[in-house]
Amino acid sequence: MKLKTIGIILLIIGGLMIAYTGVTFFTTETVLEVGDVEINRSKSHPVSWSPYWGVGVAVLGAILLFLPKKGKAKWLESREFDRKKNSCLFSGHPGVSAF
Repeated sequence: MKLKTIGIILLIIGGLMIAYTGVTFFTTETVLEVGDVEINRSKSHPVSWSPYWGVGVAVLGAILLFLPKKGKAKWLESREFDRKKNSCLFSGHPGVSAF
């Protein structure tokens, strides 16, 4: 699975976690069983979380979505920096590092 796909999924999950701050699921358990007669009870199990968790998941998804591919980080490469001379061509001062 690609990072962008995981990022989109995390953005959707984060948005849902912000909108719905909890879920409740139900289980059925048998209380009494006599012959063919059964008495069951439905028990609820609420699960809740803070909306801040949803914001965190959404931010993580956005980071993964906009993360550049490996070796494709063009924002790290500057046209103004000459790597051979280790000088900044824009300033015109040799020996001045761009980083």
